[in-house]
Amino acid sequence: MYVLLQYLTELEYSGVNRNKEQSGRMLGHLISKAPQLIRPYMQPILAVLIPKLKEPDQNIGVVISILTAVGDIALVCQLILYLSFVWLFCFFFCFFVCSLPTVFVGLLEENPASKKCGEVKVSVIG
Repeated sequence: MYVLLQYLTELEYSGVNRNKEQSGRMLGHLISKAPQLIRPYMQPILAVLIPKLKEPDQNIGVVISILTAVGDIALVCQLILYLSFVWLFCFFFCFFVCSLPTVFVGLLEENPASKKCGEVKVSVIG
């Protein structure tokens, strides 16, 4: 429990992109390796992760780690996400509206990091 709070706090309040990226990556590992711990805290975790995706001028590594963590939550909490369909529909609608152009720009750019970000976004979308 303490580790989960530490990762979320670092992800939300750290000013260093490297710390945010590592926190997102470790949060993704925690989500995939300890699903019983994560299920009760799915919505608060998403409440921290989703606004981070909407921030402008975000580091590509941070976005990739956050998207991977969101994808891990979707895999671990399938039934819970299905039951909260209305909330999930609003989440995906906002995600598509806010970042679908970014996905296509990321896929079209020559920069390998941007391509990786676009590929992760497409894999999270489905």
